[in-house]
Amino acid sequence: MAEAITDERRLLEPVRARADVVVDTAELNVNQLRQRVTELFGDDKESRAAKGKSLDRGITFRSAQTPHDDKARTSGRAYLYFWPGGRTELASIQLRIGDSQEDSEILTLLVAPLTGKVTMKVGPVELKVPIDDVTASDRQDTFF
Repeated sequence: MAEAITDERRLLEPVRARADVVVDTAELNVNQLRQRVTELFGDDKESRAAKGKSLDRGITFRSAQTPHDDKARTSGRAYLYFWPGGRTELASIQLRIGDSQEDSEILTLLVAPLTGKVTMKVGPVELKVPIDDVTASDRQDTFF
């Protein structure tokens, strides 16, 4: 587990270096985190909506794709639906760091539909739409 955390921190370092604010959540419960975010960014809906649409310091959306999209969206709006109980839909969200066209400057966020777990990969990763139950599962059994 410690190795995975170290790897994640290494992968996120370019994003952290460009961040205006970093919140250490290690010792915060959900209510304390909500209070901290409210202190930093305010609580009115208009303010939150405006802040949620822009990524500062050279981080831009490259593309977003879900199974209900015929192809990845590279402009306009993209939607990722969430349902009660924590379920969402499969998604691939690509972020570009800086103006470089290099694949190493792209981070892909892969969203698992059943758990909402997000896995970050370096480089562009296209969405693989599942064609059966085996490919639809984000379960990774290693003991068989």
